[in-house]
Amino acid sequence: MADHAREQLEKILDTPEYQVYYEDNRGLIERIIDFVLHWIGELLSRLFPNIAIGSGVSGAVFVFIVILGLALLVVIFLLVARTIKRRRTFRDNQPLQAMNEMSWSYEKHLLEAEKHEGKGEYSLATRHMFLGLLLYYHDINWLEAKIWKTNWEYYDELRKVKKSDAELFFKFAILFDEVTYGERLIEKEEYIPFRDEVANILKGKQEDHN
Repeated sequence: MADHAREQLEKILDTPEYQVYYEDNRGLIERIIDFVLHWIGELLSRLFPNIAIGSGVSGAVFVFIVILGLALLVVIFLLVARTIKRRRTFRDNQPLQAMNEMSWSYEKHLLEAEKHEGKGEYSLATRHMFLGLLLYYHDINWLEAKIWKTNWEYYDELRKVKKSDAELFFKFAILFDEVTYGERLIEKEEYIPFRDEVANILKGKQEDHN
């Protein structure tokens, strides 16, 4: 009796009418997901005909892994594009944009940075802090500051003197470029570590030259 009832139930579940009812009563989102998975599965079958993509859970997992891989490739592409853009800016732009910026002593730039910091103008403070460091390197003859030179040229000069300082200069120059040309706003939490790191470099160099 029980076997007969089970057979009858299986026949009912297999009928086209029940399958249509089942399809129609699934949620819209579920049907869209199934459609997308099916479409991606078909696309992958054409791209990779030697790979058998099964149905059900295993097929969905495979599709998910492929989507995840594609998303990772997109992220990597965006990061590479951003790095290339940064390096291009680094090579093309001159940090000293006017003669008066170059005529200032590095101490004056540091005082100007302190003044802007007191007003909460951390982007301007970042700019003057960086220029102070640049002109200090000029004063100790580690590079030669010129209004037409780019940060890349300064970095190249520093590498010939001290590579560790050149790498720090490179990091600071990227921040400077983002502030100056990308109009990026710097907050206190980001400025303070930058300021302290530059101050430590200057303090160490001054002690070495005393």
